[in-house]
Amino acid sequence: MKQWLRGGKLNYHTILWDFDGTLVDTSPGIMACICYACAQLKQPEPEKAVLRKFIGPPLYDSFQAYLGYSPPLAEEATRIYRKYYEKDGLYQSNIYPGMKDLLKDLCSQGAHHAVTTLKPENTARQLLNHFDIAQYFTLCEGADPSKMKSRTKTQIAADALNRLGVKDKSHTILIGDTVFDEQGAKENGIGFVAAAYGFGFSTPPECLFYAESVEALRNFLL
Repeated sequence: MKQWLRGGKLNYHTILWDFDGTLVDTSPGIMACICYACAQLKQPEPEKAVLRKFIGPPLYDSFQAYLGYSPPLAEEATRIYRKYYEKDGLYQSNIYPGMKDLLKDLCSQGAHHAVTTLKPENTARQLLNHFDIAQYFTLCEGADPSKMKSRTKTQIAADALNRLGVKDKSHTILIGDTVFDEQGAKENGIGFVAAAYGFGFSTPPECLFYAESVEALRNFLL
């Protein structure tokens, strides 16, 4: 159920956004770069269903969890991926239709936005600028590309909340498309909205709302 502040404004005026599969469909570039890394290491190319699992979670962990790579092989695959992604994969992505207008309209009603992503922070910032939506975000909190092991989504969201100075978490939500986002919201004591149009959910998780499209998300938030 929607909650409203006096004056007709939505109660959720601080929104943490996941990036991949929530703001932007980055799947073409991610999948292409995973395949490239596997080929460079002379490993079999993953099936598409497996490739989809890489969208969202930390790469280093995903190479081990989904392809069975040893830690040293996963580390090398991650290095190859990152180098190729910066060169050829970064802009093989598309902002979800209607997302830019949604961000603009939420900001006009006083909402504050932050990106909380397991993606390297520098690449997330590049894409925010590329799609001309950086101006709608107060901050971008992401992974450190110099480190193989990323902070968890829980830690990233906690750092964003701290930097934003959020005191009343009842007015704050996290929107994302994976169980990592769901966990990050739950462990930080904030509401979770599932971006079901992304890549992580086939059935509704425990959430405030299950958005099967950006239009549905808009109807929930505005």
